[in-house]
Amino acid sequence: MIRFLLSKGADPNLSDERGETPLITAVYGLSLESVSALLGAKADPYLETTSGINAAVLAADFCSIPILQILKDAGVDLNRLRERFISIFYRSG
Repeated sequence: MIRFLLSKGADPNLSDERGETPLITAVYGLSLESVSALLGAKADPYLETTSGINAAVLAADFCSIPILQILKDAGVDLNRLRERFISIFYRSG
């Protein structure tokens, strides 16, 4: 479904009132296929929700090594520090 919507021009960076993007939703659902498709469609992995969570931080909170690997393979800097100076590896430890 995600691939179909993206092929029809859906914006992978559109967010709701909580700042949740399709990528954040895909990480919540632990959907490897959706995460890959969205990153392939140029979803911004650094966009944060209104509570300051981004896709990598959420994946670390869920201890989802497969999603973290997909993010890393897509070029996401997993060592990038958040506003509060907490690296995602510190959060997942």
